[in-house]
Parts: sequence; C-alpha cells; structure tokens
Amino acid sequence: MLKRLLALLLMLMALLALTACGSAPATPARQNAPAAETTTAVPTATPTAVPTATPAPTSTPEPHTSGDYRYIGYIVLEDGTVEIVWYTGRDQTLVIPDTLDGKTVSRIGDQAFAFRTSLTAVTIPNSVTSIGSNPFCSCKKLTDIQVSPDHPALAVIDGVLFSKADKQLVCYPYAFTAESYVIPQGIKAIGGSAFSWCTSLTSVTIPDSVTAIGDGAFESCSSLTSITIPDSVTSIGDRAFESCSSLTSVTIPDSVTSIGNRAFESCSSLTSITLSDSVTSIGDWAFSNCTSLASITIPDSVTSIGDSAFSSCSNLTSITIPDSVTSIGNRAFYSCTSLTSITIPDSVTSIGDWAFSNCTSLTSVTIPDSVTFIGDSAFFSCSSLTSITIPDSVTSIGDDAFSWCSSLTSITIPNSVTSIGNRAFYSCTSLTSVTIPDSVTAIGYNAFYSCKSLTDLTLPDSVTAIGDSAFSNCPTLTLTVPRNSYAEQYCKDNSLKYTYPDALDWLNE
Repeated sequence: MLKRLLALLLMLMALLALTACGSAPATPARQNAPAAETTTAVPTATPTAVPTATPAPTSTPEPHTSGDYRYIGYIVLEDGTVEIVWYTGRDQTLVIPDTLDGKTVSRIGDQAFAFRTSLTAVTIPNSVTSIGSNPFCSCKKLTDIQVSPDHPALAVIDGVLFSKADKQLVCYPYAFTAESYVIPQGIKAIGGSAFSWCTSLTSVTIPDSVTAIGDGAFESCSSLTSITIPDSVTSIGDRAFESCSSLTSVTIPDSVTSIGNRAFESCSSLTSITLSDSVTSIGDWAFSNCTSLASITIPDSVTSIGDSAFSSCSNLTSITIPDSVTSIGNRAFYSCTSLTSITIPDSVTSIGDWAFSNCTSLTSVTIPDSVTFIGDSAFFSCSSLTSITIPDSVTSIGDDAFSWCSSLTSITIPNSVTSIGNRAFYSCTSLTSVTIPDSVTAIGYNAFYSCKSLTDLTLPDSVTAIGDSAFSNCPTLTLTVPRNSYAEQYCKDNSLKYTYPDALDWLNE
C-alpha cells in the first residue's frame, strides 16, 4: 500500500511538471469577461513530425525504488522494454540507466526530465531507440547532452540533440547563451518544445529541408526578434511561437496550410504578419494578445477563424475578412478595443459567442443576409456602437448579444426573429427606439433592463413568454400591448405602464 501511494504521489508531481512545460501564460481576469477567457494549461502534445513507432504500454507508471534511480517513473511496453515517463531527482550530472528492474530502457517520454533545475549534464544510453517531445524542457542549467558516436537513434551536433530516424531537432539546451543558431541542412522537423524558454536566442535560421514546426517549438523565446519560415514548411504547431515577446514580423510561406492553436499568442511586439493564400484555417487563440498588431489581411483561402483568434489585439484597427470565411469563432475579436469598423462578408453564417464583445471603438456593423445566428454576448459592451443592421435571415438573438451597448440609439428586429435572449439589450442607455415584429414569441429576462431612454415599445400578440424584469428600470417606458393578451397580463403583474394600440382611436371618431 505504501509503495502504491508513493507511486501515485510521484506520478502527480510529474504530470504537473509536464503540464507546466507546455502551458500558456494565464490571462488576467477581466470584468464581465466570458468564463472561457481564463487561459488554462495546455496539455503537452507530441511533436508535429511522426515519431519513431513505440510499443503500447501495458501498465501504469510505477516508481523505480532501487539504487540511485528511485526518482524515475516508467511504464512497461508491449515488447517488455520500458519508457521513462518522469524523473524527480536532483542530480547535477545524470547517466540515464539502460535498464530498470532488469528491463531495457527503450524510450524517453515527452518532457520526462522537464524542470530539473539542478541538472547540468546528461548521458543517454544506446538502448534508447525512441524519444518524445523535448525531454529536457526548462532544465535551466543544462549545457551538456551526451550520446555515444555510434548511438543507433540519437546524435548530438554542437551540443544540440537530434533524433536520427525522423531527422528531428529534439532539444536545444535551455542554458545555451548563444544569440543565434543555424539548424543543420537535412533536418526535417523541429520537435515539440525544442527551443522553448531559450531566452538568449535572437535569431534562428531554419533550412529548407524542414517541413514541420512542432508544438511549442519556440515558446517563450523572449529575445527572438525575427524568423524566416521556409517554403518547405507545411504546418506550424500549437503554441509554436507563443510568448515570443520580441518578435516583430513574420511571413508565413505558401506551403503552410494551417496555423495551430495559440501559434503566435502573446507575441506582444508583432506589428505585422503576412498570411499566404494557402492557409485555410486560423487556429484558436492563434494571434490572441498580440497587442502591437495594427492590421491584418486574411487571405481568400481561409474558411474559418478560430475561437479567440485575435482576442485582446488592442491595437488592431482594421481587418479584412474574405468571402471564403463561413464562421467567426467564439471571442474571435474579443476586446479589440481599437477596432472601429468591420465588414462581415455574406459567406458567414454564424457569429460566435462574445465574437466582438468589448470592442469599445466599434461604431457600426453590417451583418449580411447569410447570418442566421448571433451568439451570446456577440457585441457585449461595444460602447461606441451607434447602429447595427440585423438581416431577415437571423432567427434568434443570443443572451447579452447587445448588452451594455450604451451608444446604441435604435434597432429594428426583422420578421425572421422568434426569440430575444436574456439581457439581449441590457443597459443600452441611449436606446430610444425598438421595433419588435410579429414573429417574436419569447423575450428573455432582463432583455431591456435599464434602457433608460426607451419611451415606447410595441409588443405584438405573438409574444407568449416574457422573462422576469425584462423592462425593469426603464423609467419613461410605456408599453403598447394588444387587449387581453399575454403582454397585457405581464404588464399588470409587474406594475408596468402600458397602453393599447387603439387607445386614441376615439379622437378620430
């Protein structure tokens, strides 16, 4: 029992370390921000390049408790060999054993030795034939990686670790102080987290033999100022350049078809980026928090803009969305506080939750006829928005869709809309005119709460459900309702001022 408890404790410590190595920085909490805005740790992914085949594990990690390697955890693979999955020791110089409990060590797992801050030198045995994403990620003092000259699977060139089978750069040691590095010609892939947290590097030359840049490959290389991605590269992994805070410009070649999630997140000095016509998708959070990015042109090849793709790009003043785009993801432009206008093409069918929320400089938006759904909080707190046109294609207006749009003066809801969401126009304090069509059957709670400039509003006979406080704190509002209708009874039950459409007909008799 004691041994099992120790195993679980050590495994938990290792998993926490692995998660931290590939995690994104936490986003500061924002008032009224969507819950999903809080950035959580991103699980470490395998390198983009296909690794050497590894036998499937047959058991869960267990601690090796004999000799000097009691801090090593491993799993047994189908062929009877073992994979080292974590190490929690504090050795300065480490010789990784070629056997554990009589079993051959054949693989070192993703970030297995990550965050070992005492480690300065490591020797990898010839028994290791497969290696995962940078096993030595964030080993701050590591300068010396050794393998034998005749190692069957690995090689060290100028202190940098490579995998022979897939010609992959595995680990550029964290403690290297050189400002520049040239990747050898012939290398095909830059592995996951290969250069992560190498803060001395200002430039890296990538040869045209490289086809893939792995997840987190250059994450938090905070001194990296520029990088040229060659035409040979076809994919840029998740978090590939995340938090490269000195990176000012990037050109993505025609060969790249996808930009991974968080690929350039928090590149706070990035002022321009050129996307090629070959790119078809922009990943979630791809350019989030790029606070110096002023403009970007999305090519015609792109069909989707991921969740939070440009969120908190506070200097972004304009963006061109091509008519190839069919969907705008949740929070896609959240808190782009300098964005003044945007044209949504008629290819777009849905606008995600919080898509333009807190775009405080946005003054006008035209929504095309192709859009059928406006997501929850889509334009929440767009405090400069004075007008918006909702097309006949829209069938529902989401919760909080226009709440806190304090400059919005009027809005016409088309005949296609059947429901108005909760708090849809909450605290639109300048709103003086709203037209609700006969198609609407339900009005959510707090839908027009605190619309203090609204003086009159007509509710059609089609409305059969109105939520609590839908018209509360509207001191000058008088509702016009049909006689003997649900709306009339609602007004009576909630002590709201109301009148009838024919109330003044007697003047014309």
